[in-house]
Amino acid sequence: MRYVIGIVLFIVFSCTLLAGGENFILTYTYSVMSSDSEAMIDMLRKIARYQGGYVKFFSRNKVIIRLPREHVERIRGYLSQAGFIADERRAQSDVSETLLDLQTKLTVKKQFLKKLYAIFESAQFTQTLAVEREVGKAIMEIEKIKGQIAYYQDRVSLTEVTVIINERSGLKKRKMSTQWDWIRKLGIEKLIADF
Repeated sequence: MRYVIGIVLFIVFSCTLLAGGENFILTYTYSVMSSDSEAMIDMLRKIARYQGGYVKFFSRNKVIIRLPREHVERIRGYLSQAGFIADERRAQSDVSETLLDLQTKLTVKKQFLKKLYAIFESAQFTQTLAVEREVGKAIMEIEKIKGQIAYYQDRVSLTEVTVIINERSGLKKRKMSTQWDWIRKLGIEKLIADF
């Protein structure tokens, strides 16, 4: 039995690697100062729609959008043009092991269900009800595992970007963008914008 489970794990892991294998949940959080929060929200909603994503949540000072991973890097540029980025954070969570575990559970449960169907066909009338209950439980567990897999695959395929908008009246738009990341990390842009 251990040998069979080992083979199943190897096959599922190999399929995961062949399918791309990058099972990371990415989240970005930006804190932005803007003189017009409504225009910023409208811009973010349009970006989400045109980049193949959607708006998960929005309020007067916060927007959460979900975008395909390849379009997320452009968000920073849009935000720096429309306001001033005061803070930005990126979080990455690897769910490869979780997805591998769920795929393995799904494979084992499907095999168990096949065995139950075989028992059901040869069962006597008195045993039929007990086998039906077990079949029902197995089907519910399979559907639950499929739902968990779909949830993680959705989280991996679309990156979540949260933008917190701090409205600041009289904020003058300054063209203080630099190509060097180390200068942005020092916060020089923020110091100059405060004057």
